[in-house]
Formats: sequence, structure tokens, C-alpha cells
Amino acid sequence: PDPPPVGDPAREAGAGRFIRELMAAVPPQGDRIAALGRQIADEGAVPSSHAPPSSRAVLLHGDFHPRNVFIDGDRVTAIDFDQCTTGDPARDVAYLIAQIQVDAFFRSGDLHRHDAPGRAALATYLGRRPPPEPDAFLARVARWRARWILESLHYELCVLRTRRPEIAPAFLGEAERAAAGEIFA
Repeated sequence: PDPPPVGDPAREAGAGRFIRELMAAVPPQGDRIAALGRQIADEGAVPSSHAPPSSRAVLLHGDFHPRNVFIDGDRVTAIDFDQCTTGDPARDVAYLIAQIQVDAFFRSGDLHRHDAPGRAALATYLGRRPPPEPDAFLARVARWRARWILESLHYELCVLRTRRPEIAPAFLGEAERAAAGEIFA
């Protein structure tokens, strides 16, 4: 199968690179990986028709996962802002949800075992910062989640080199469901 199209160096460093490396790491899943890569390649996982107006871009943490957030009563502290940028808030929301799900998988074998905190985070975000088009926002969260699930699989197999290709079907199935619009099971 052909990897997703590549273009400039920024794109090469993004989805195209990790998709090609995943295809090499799990050849029997190459067709699925390539198809997912094509789905997320357009503008970093979010098709331009779903991109928020530039006036809605916000400050993003860029690495917003449970180990970078500390909660003490009503006080919340986030750390590790080295990936900080501006952009679509759906990106950070999806990253947090995906990281909770990946952590659940490695703890229990079930990506959705600990969905309650992700659901609570999403509900809190929507309640405190309601997007002008909630359905479009949720669609972007799902698409970004597909990318983060794939990047997590890439990290496990290609960066850490754990030699656990048997986890690929679970991650790919989850990324396919996310690309189709699913956030939680």
C-alpha cells in the first residue's frame, strides 16, 4: 500500500513520517495504516472544511495528558508547556482523551475502561467554553483523537521499539472508529 502523500518538511515530520514507520513496523496492517494515514493527512487530522475560524484559535498546551495535570481540591495546575502553541482547542481536548484511553489500554487491555475522566473533561470543557458549533467541535475532537491514537501506537512500536505488534489491531480499530466520528465507546 502507498503511504499518505507528503509535501513540505513540516508535513514530512508529522503524519507522513509516523504512518510510513508504522507500516514498516506492522506490515500485515499496512493497508489499514495507509488508509488511516490518508484520512488524517489533510491539515494535521482536521479537514479544512471543519477547521475553526482563525478568530477561534486558542492557546494550546500541546502535551495535555494526565501526568501533566495536578489537581488539589478546586485547584488545577498544568506543567510542561514546551509544546505550547495556538490552534484548535479540539486538539488538546482530543489529546487528553486519547492519552487517558491509551493509559487504560496499557493498564487493563481496554482502551475505554477509564472513559469516565475523559467524558468529565469533555463535559467540563463544553460547559465552560461552549463552542459556537458543538457538533463540528466534537467531529474535530474525534478526528484529532484518531491521530493521537495512531501516534501513540507509533511511539510504542517505533520509538520505544517494544516489539508488540499484537497491540496494533486494537489501536487501529480505535483510530478507525475515531476517524468515523466516535469519541467514546
